[in-house]
Amino acid sequence: MVPLLCVALLAGCAAPSVPPMSVVERDIIRTEIDDDNWSTVKVEYPEASRPDVVVKGTIDDRDWSSRMVDCLRDMGFTVNVTDGYFSFGGNSGRPPIDYAVSTYVCRSRYPTLTQLIQYLDRRQLDKLYLYYVGTVRPCLLLAGAPSPMPPTRFAFVLSAFRNPSWHPFQVVWESGLPDPRVRYLEQRCPPIPTWLDLHG
Repeated sequence: MVPLLCVALLAGCAAPSVPPMSVVERDIIRTEIDDDNWSTVKVEYPEASRPDVVVKGTIDDRDWSSRMVDCLRDMGFTVNVTDGYFSFGGNSGRPPIDYAVSTYVCRSRYPTLTQLIQYLDRRQLDKLYLYYVGTVRPCLLLAGAPSPMPPTRFAFVLSAFRNPSWHPFQVVWESGLPDPRVRYLEQRCPPIPTWLDLHG
């Protein structure tokens, strides 16, 4: 009777699962991405003062240009968009150093999934694959949305550093579905796991 009781107690006291990425690891990655973004400013403007940046959250690469445009417009710049790329308008009336520093701020506010994946180890890439295949893809299919067949785990890991790598939302993002439908699916089936969100 005692051994059974011990087994029952041990079963009820299982160790909590460890998240794939710790808070410290996220902080290190966030700092490295910020440093990399700032290095491009310092090359051209060594006299520039580096502002503090609060990261709003990790975004998918397809959202990058629209987030940058919104961010820069909020900072008072005239921004033109052509074929998914943005450029500054000629009438913003500010010195070039302001453009460079503001671009740094906006880039650092919204790190992309591709930037982040460069820092993941094999165990974390495996966890990301399992999240895509075991959570996101079934969720999309249940919601009546298309989702491409996944590669093998090995093929995913090999291709993870390419842009774009496989993602269960690929077809949804490329299908021309109305934005409200896409946003609904992204809320219902979050395309980026919470442990990869660098907000802070």
